[in-house]
Amino acid sequence: MKEITCPICGGEIDGGVCRYCKTPLKEERLEVYNNRYDYMKIYNNTIRPKFADGTKLSKTEDDIFRLLLKYDLISDDELDDLRILYYILVQVKVVSYETFEYVIKRATEKNMRQLANDRIAYYHPVALINDSKESCGSACRYYSVALQRDTIKRLYNGEYTPLITYYHEMTHIEQSMESYLNNFSPELMIMIKDFIITDFENVHYKTKTYYMDNYKNLPSEIEAEELGILKTMYILRMLNLNYDIDVLRQRRSYFSGERLNRNRVVRENDNEVIKDIDDVFLETINKDKKYLLTYSQLLIEFIEEDGIVRKKTKEELIEEMEKYEEDSPIRKYIADIVKGLSSFSN
Repeated sequence: MKEITCPICGGEIDGGVCRYCKTPLKEERLEVYNNRYDYMKIYNNTIRPKFADGTKLSKTEDDIFRLLLKYDLISDDELDDLRILYYILVQVKVVSYETFEYVIKRATEKNMRQLANDRIAYYHPVALINDSKESCGSACRYYSVALQRDTIKRLYNGEYTPLITYYHEMTHIEQSMESYLNNFSPELMIMIKDFIITDFENVHYKTKTYYMDNYKNLPSEIEAEELGILKTMYILRMLNLNYDIDVLRQRRSYFSGERLNRNRVVRENDNEVIKDIDDVFLETINKDKKYLLTYSQLLIEFIEEDGIVRKKTKEELIEEMEKYEEDSPIRKYIADIVKGLSSFSN
């Protein structure tokens, strides 16, 4: 069992009061704090056995389970999220919809911690459910996911396709996590460039034109949808549930590009033109150079000189390449760039 923490500073609670900021717990939180051991006993002795055999919780049990989830008292190992998901998908509603929302939020945070695998210090992921009309889900960097309430309701009503959206967003979390941890792959390099261009536009111009114009061809979105579908298939097979492969193929067909696609649509003087991503990236990063230091992977390929960010020359790339072992994916990546430069010069 986890312990209730202070809603103000996250501090340890002692006797209903925060040890650090001295804020007293109020109303419901205090009630849960005072009854937490009894609630956990009910959870382990009564509620979990019902999840094991697919018995619907009583209203009192459902209320207790929801409070334990709401105040995050159930440890990851104690959360039977997949069992609950199975019964929901076969329309045995073992929990109320209100409680199911908390199951989804806590299961999402659990999955994000598993992705981090103790690689990020002081990692406290957050999952939200909102009433967005713009999208079915969104991921913010590597630490937050928001899922649309209508999508979660569809899942509660037995539809499995919302799982694609769920795992799509979880893939974005993983992409952001690997970028933040300075890991490398050719796909990740493109994703980082796309993210910087999108983020710059959003921060400075409050628009999403680049993102929306290129959405179907962005490698990050293509990978997220592909893995969202594959992970959905894996979970449904693991739960011994059927799915329609044509429905899944139709979802994938929406994204027309390839993972290493480099062509991007940009708008110049109200006209749409196609540019290589590196050209768009260089235009963007020279307007805000802090991004170059945020993602150290970029220093493999780019350099700042006299206040200008530029691509490294062939000679500089060869020098960079020599820093890596023969079987290093970074060495191969640089070698492919050098090969392209050699072909172009010939």
